[in-house]
Amino acid sequence: RVSGLKVIERAGCTLVDAGLPSDRLNAVCGAPRQLLTSDDIRWVLDYYRERQLPFAWWVGPSDLWAGDALCPHGLALRVIEMGMAGRLDRLELPAVGPGVDVRRATCLGDVMDHAGLLASAVSPVDEELRGFYERAAEAVLHPTTDRQLFVLYEHNVPQSTAELCVSQHVVGLYSVTTQRVARARGYAAKVAAVALRFARDAMRAETVVLQSSPRDRPTYERFGLHAIGEFHRFVPESDDAEWAG
Repeated sequence: RVSGLKVIERAGCTLVDAGLPSDRLNAVCGAPRQLLTSDDIRWVLDYYRERQLPFAWWVGPSDLWAGDALCPHGLALRVIEMGMAGRLDRLELPAVGPGVDVRRATCLGDVMDHAGLLASAVSPVDEELRGFYERAAEAVLHPTTDRQLFVLYEHNVPQSTAELCVSQHVVGLYSVTTQRVARARGYAAKVAAVALRFARDAMRAETVVLQSSPRDRPTYERFGLHAIGEFHRFVPESDDAEWAG
């Protein structure tokens, strides 16, 4: 839906090319043992190298064997997150409470508040995320979108954010992020709770899935989600630091 973006299927994997130098936007998902070969892995590496684009390779619970295949090609495991899932009608979601306001994105300004929180959550700041969401805003805000953004404001200042993506009756919860100075106030739990209520009541989703850091896992367990397996994030190790991100 966004000009300049590509999605390529190869050897059972999905390759995303956002055309922007950010390994949070360019990604490969999956690594099925019965399909992926060394030639396929080399092809992926050459694809991003030729375009000078950093990327990350994500594998889920059914493909964790991939470390044995990816590491010999110069990819290194950098992040392990826990996949979690739950039935939306069984979750215990906290109330927002006074002092903050959680809004669903309905205009470009809301989308850019979401993007600004994501960009500033990493060091150095990833300005490419702002550029991506500016390009994608029309698609995100379209009435037929499968994507919803939520931003928590304190005194009209964006402090925390979350993103939904719905397919069939399953909703993925992504990009739950809070400003560094506003952490440990329960804002991430509040914005996630509002987003999940919207998914349940307005989007008729039945199941939620997400990937959690060890720090955030207790919050989602209190919601009523349970672990379903690990997700591993690999990135290239390269002497070309600009390409490797």
